[in-house]
Formats: sequence, C-alpha cells, structure tokens
Amino acid sequence: MIKKLFVAVAVMAAAACGTQAEDPDKAAKASQDEVAGAPGAEQTTDPSTEATVATPDGASVPVEEALNQGAQAAAGTPAAAAQPNKAAGTAAPKQAAGGGSAPAPAGAPAPGGGSAPAPAGGEAPPVPAAGGEAPAKAAVVTKGQGFSDTTIKVGATFPLSGALAFIGQQSAGAIDAAVKMINARGGIHGRKLQLITYDDAFDPGQVVGNVKRLWEQDKVSMVFAFVVDSANDYVKSKDIPFFTFGGSPGGFATKYPTIIPVGGSFLTWGQQVAHAVTKYMDRHPKVVAVMTDSVILNTHVTAKYIEDYWKKLGAEKVIIEPVNMTQGDCSSQVLKYRQEGVEYWDWQSFAFVLCMPAMERLGWKPPLGQGGPVASMSVLSSAIGKSMEGVVAGAPADMFDGRPRFTGPTKGHLEYTEAIKKYQPGLNGPDHFNSPTTMAYWMAAKFAFEGALNGAAEKYGELSSDAMLKWIYQAKNFDTGISTPIRGFAPDCKQGNNTTWWGLWKWDEGGQKLVNNPLTPHVDNSWYTNDGCFMTKVANEVVK
Repeated sequence: MIKKLFVAVAVMAAAACGTQAEDPDKAAKASQDEVAGAPGAEQTTDPSTEATVATPDGASVPVEEALNQGAQAAAGTPAAAAQPNKAAGTAAPKQAAGGGSAPAPAGAPAPGGGSAPAPAGGEAPPVPAAGGEAPAKAAVVTKGQGFSDTTIKVGATFPLSGALAFIGQQSAGAIDAAVKMINARGGIHGRKLQLITYDDAFDPGQVVGNVKRLWEQDKVSMVFAFVVDSANDYVKSKDIPFFTFGGSPGGFATKYPTIIPVGGSFLTWGQQVAHAVTKYMDRHPKVVAVMTDSVILNTHVTAKYIEDYWKKLGAEKVIIEPVNMTQGDCSSQVLKYRQEGVEYWDWQSFAFVLCMPAMERLGWKPPLGQGGPVASMSVLSSAIGKSMEGVVAGAPADMFDGRPRFTGPTKGHLEYTEAIKKYQPGLNGPDHFNSPTTMAYWMAAKFAFEGALNGAAEKYGELSSDAMLKWIYQAKNFDTGISTPIRGFAPDCKQGNNTTWWGLWKWDEGGQKLVNNPLTPHVDNSWYTNDGCFMTKVANEVVK
C-alpha cells in the first residue's frame, strides 16, 4: 500500500512541479490520440455487481436494497415511482446550514425533477386566452459558438490519468451521465448535448491547453474543469462559461465573472470543518496546524482568514505553512508539530498523502484529530489505508441514501444513482456515489443544463452563452435535488451551494476501504459571518 502511495505521490509531484511554465499553445496542439478522454471515448471499468452501502447502525446492505428500502419507507408505497410528483425520501426535517428551517428554493424544480425552474426573477406563465388556450410561444433561437438547431457542444477538461485519475473519471462520468440522461429525455428544447472531454493529468499548463483547444478548435459553448486556476485569465478573455468545483479563491473573484464555482472555497470549507469539529465533535484544540498549498490550489493566500476562524473557535496558537506535493516528504512538519504540541491538523493541501506515511513512520498523530475536504475522496484516502481511520471527511452534497438531510433517498437521489448506474456503470457503487467530485459535477451539470440552458430558453427565448450567463447572474437557490440549493452567482457575489456535512473515516476490514457516516447536518459559514458575499470579497482581496 505504501509503495502504491509513493508512486501516486511521484506522479502528482511531477504534475505540480514546473508544469505551469509549459507553453499552453504547445499543449493545445497535443494530438487527440494522446488524450485519454478523447471525444466519444467510453469508460471500460467493469461495473460493481456487489456494491454495498453502510447503514446508520453500521451494517452493510446492497445498494439496490438501500435505495429500495429508503424509497419505500419514506414514500409508504411499494414503489417510489407511484408518487412521481413527491420526493421519495422525506422524514428528517430539512435544516438550513447551521440549524433552522431551510428557505424554500426560489424558482427551483422538485428535487431531481426534469423540468426547468422558473427563471430567477422570472415571469409568470402566460395567461390563457379566451377559449382556454395559452398564447403560442415564439420558437427558441440559437446564437453563437457551440449552439445549433440540433446540438449544443459542451467541453470538459479533467485529470483522467495520473495519481488523481479517479477524480477526473468521477467528474467527467457524472457530467456524461447527466448529458445522456437529458438527451434520452429529448435534450434541451430539442437540441442534443454533445460532450467533448480531454485529459489534463492535473497539469496546470495542460488545463490551459485543453481549454484553448475546446474553445478555438472544437468550438464548444461552455467548459467544465476541476479546481486549477491556470486557465482563469484565458477564460475571462473569451467570456467562456466555465464551471468548476470551487476550492481555490480565484474562481470567486469579480474579475472572473464567467467562472461558476458550484461548491465552495477551501477557506469556507475550512471554516465549516472547524465549526463541525468544535460544535458537533466537541473537540477544542488550543494549538492548531494548517497545511496549505501554494502551488496548485493557492489556499495559502487566505492564511490570515484561516488563523482568524480558528482563533474565533478558541485556538491560542495557529501554525500555517504550505506543504506542497513538490517537496516529496512531510517528515519535517510532523517532527515540528509534535514538538510544538499541535492538537489538530487542518488539511487544505493534497500533500496530506505525504504526511500520513510520515506520521506512521514517526509514530505521532495530533491527539484531537486532523482532516478536511481534500481527504474526503474515499478512493484516494482508502489507498493510504487503515491509518486514515478517524480522519475528518465530508461532502458538499447528501450521501446517496439521503443523509444527512433525509432518512431515505429522495427522487433527486434516485435519479442521480440510476443515471450513473445506467450510463456510467464503472462508477456504480458507494465509493463513487458518495464521492464529493461525482456529486459536485452532477450538481454542476444539473445547474448548467436544466437550470441555465432551460432558463435562458424560457426567459429569453434564446440558447446562447450570453443568454445562459444572463440567467445565471440572476438565478437564486437552484435545487439540484441532492444538495442544499445553489445560492447564486452574481459576479460580485458568488455563493455556490457552500454547505458541507462532516464525519470520520472508519476502516472496513472486509472491504479493505474507508466508509463514512455523517456526524453533522449540512453546515455553512453563518457562525463566522452573515455576509453571503464573503467568498467573493476575500477573492477580490487576494486575486491580483
């Protein structure tokens, strides 16, 4: 296991070290045969035929059984489909992050519903004319790059090879499943979505090259990508609708109005983790270390805010320093933090994969725990092994069985899992269904396609990048069905969905992998600030 880990570390370090200086134009000319995620390429991973999910009491049941039991118990019928207009899972009252009742999403569809939401600030439906018939609507027109009367071209760049290939496979797979599901239902106002995906191997230079290729050669209408900021300036120069997970502060800046980070930032995720650890896990560290990144994720630029939130929660000493994949070893930090009496280690860098083996070798762990959003992908964390047990991890969306918001899967959760199983069978199973990346890009696809494209067509009578962005800038509280609502993306106030739940990894000896169960509800940043535009204000400060 350790040998496999260090092979992964070597690949990640190679991607991080020096590649940002690579000529983007050269990268853009890479032959299509060299791209693992070439257009039309199919995933070949065998589907999991015996996937199981952990129940709240620690038992394991087959995925199908969990879904069926949850739907039947919640809906009170032999089949959830018997009530097509009602969410299949109910029961646990919805909570707004931080407690209280969640606001009703404005203009949002029923969870998982195929119909488009009423556009934010939208218009009332046409009043029927005398005789009972509604006036005829004008035909939806298409304008601009990537749109035609028959197709809408969509681009994506993800790490489909290297140490983080699983992230790219989950991300691209979720978008592909959404595309195929929507096309099977007739597309977007009669236009079929056409997805073109390229591999960037988590190389910042290749990300830029791929985005250029998608925009200039493939002529796509929009692009999906992971968390790297390297393409931001190019995206801005071309006004490309650019959907990311979030993470790095760059995408939240007003400077980049067309970047749409559907989740949250590492800073706000960190605030949510810290709140979860102190309030819900009853751990109150006085000495905290924070592992930031200064090469790829750019989390170190928010150091002063990180120190502030920990001190608001009672920490007396906060040690913040970048730990990057390029350094190859984490022993010096482990020795230093043992000497400093660190009680909790806040992770905001993928370099934790270097630090866990170092802690094993040196026989030390922070006594009050460690973890964060970077540790929340079970495929990566399980590769490290049993030493990850007890690490704090979570997700921005519900588990596929509905928790922590519901006692069973809702219509939205069932739609999500059935689409993945049907169109991406290689991602069939809890490790993929519950992965933050799979869920985040399903959320992104639902927002972009069923939200923005349908919203632009319905409100403006036009399918174009401009109309899409116009709808996005006004949209509020779009319900993806599997998460708290996506709050909005006004250029001066980008909010994403920005809530997370948290639990602790537990080692499943039989499955030789980690499993997690929520210990908290979805939490947000209201304990720290009431300013909904906080992420954009911080980004505007740190992005030059």
